Amino acid sequence: MDTLLELIYQSYTEFNSVETPEFKAIVNPLDQTLRSLVDTDEEADSYMNIVFELCTAYERQSYIEGMKVGMRLMAELMER
Repeated sequence: MDTLLELIYQSYTEFNSVETPEFKAIVNPLDQTLRSLVDTDEEADSYMNIVFELCTAYERQSYIEGMKVGMRLMAELMER
């Protein structure tokens, strides 16, 4: 972890699964389509790992930016 915000995000993800039914409903068709386009399950898994890494990076950045906005809001409210 490089920052306190990343540590907070890590703690959040440990206790809040992203694999909700809605997430699975979006990912499963992608997984099935990908598996029909490649020769082996290992290839499909490799590509799906890239997809999951991209999702994780986007989620992490969004979480951190949201926390920053929340902190800025609190600071502005405390000034009044």
